[in-house]
Amino acid sequence: MSPKVLLAERGDPALGGGRAAGWLATRREQGDRTGDTPIDGPLRPGYPGHMSAQAQAILEQALRLSADERAHLADALQRSLEDEASGLPPDEVTRLWNDEIKRRLARARDRVVRGEPLGRSADEVYADAEVRIQEIRARRGR
Repeated sequence: MSPKVLLAERGDPALGGGRAAGWLATRREQGDRTGDTPIDGPLRPGYPGHMSAQAQAILEQALRLSADERAHLADALQRSLEDEASGLPPDEVTRLWNDEIKRRLARARDRVVRGEPLGRSADEVYADAEVRIQEIRARRGR
C-alpha cells in the first residue's frame, strides 16, 4: 500500500482521508482499483453486499471524480447517515452543534481572561503520542 493511501487511511483530510478512507484503502488492498471494476460485495461487515442499479451507476460516476471531490462526497454521505441515525432533524443537529461551539468558545475565552493556557503545543502532543506508542510497542515486545 502506498504511503499516500496509508496517510489517507489514518484520516489526513488533505489526502482524502477521514471516515471513508479506511474503507477505500481496504477495497484497494482487495484488488479494486477504484473505477476499474464495479464494486460488488460487502462494503463493510454487516452491510448488505449488493446495490441497486441506480446506486451502482452513481458509485461508478463518483469513482471518476477527483480524490478531493470523492472525499467531500463521502463526508456528505456519512453526515447524512449520522443525521438520520440521530433521529433529529438536520436543523436541530446544526443548532446543537452551534450551541456546543459557543460553549467551547466561551470556556476558552474564560481561560484567557484568567490567564490559563488554552491548550498544549503541537510539540507536546506529538511527544506524548510518541511516548504512548513506545509504551504500547514495549508491551507488545517490539
